[in-house]
Amino acid sequence: MIRAIAAAPLLLLSGCAGLIAAGSAAGAIGGGLAVVNQVAGVVDATIQTACGEYEKGRAVANAVVGTGLVPSDASGKVSIIEEYGDAACANPPSGDALSTAIWLGTLVGQIATLTSVSPAT
Repeated sequence: MIRAIAAAPLLLLSGCAGLIAAGSAAGAIGGGLAVVNQVAGVVDATIQTACGEYEKGRAVANAVVGTGLVPSDASGKVSIIEEYGDAACANPPSGDALSTAIWLGTLVGQIATLTSVSPAT
């Protein structure tokens, strides 16, 4: 009889095993969401930094183009390149943020090359 009374709480607690497992799963999911949120923050920061650098390069290029020293064909190419960079910063593509950042850096390099003005000799 005493054994039955001692075993009764254990039998009642065994019904909680499912709840404990569910709590563990919810905790794991919550932890996973926290990691995803942190990664999303890093992605956002990477894209924001790349877009900031792109905007600086774009501003310099536009200032040089505005002087009239850049040939018109190069100026047209700059405008086309800027359309791609503007679109990427306005609505960054999903996927690898680092690749997008590198690509934006390449656009800045192309713009800088097209707007470099050689001194008259």
